[in-house]
Amino acid sequence: PGFTVAHLHWSSTELPRLFGLASTRGGAPGKDSEDCDGDTAAEIMANETVGFWAVRQQKDVFWPAATICGVGAALDYTVNKGFAVALLVGFEAPKVEDAC
Repeated sequence: PGFTVAHLHWSSTELPRLFGLASTRGGAPGKDSEDCDGDTAAEIMANETVGFWAVRQQKDVFWPAATICGVGAALDYTVNKGFAVALLVGFEAPKVEDAC
């Protein structure tokens, strides 16, 4: 049987702004610091990405026939870029036509 694929992609060249950093040098509080609430980079990137997809590719995001989803993400701090890709694969039901 045939299948359909929806490709969702996102990229950013604003990692310092996206993560609320004042500069591109990075740096994190020490491991024993009490004000460190863990790594939130994935959550921030996911919110930014899904918001982008919901606005720009709404039909694909809310595709009812999607049955398989593959997601990949990468952060490249050397050039301040972030990437996210999702592939949705689905088997849409054949359209029923009147036999009359």
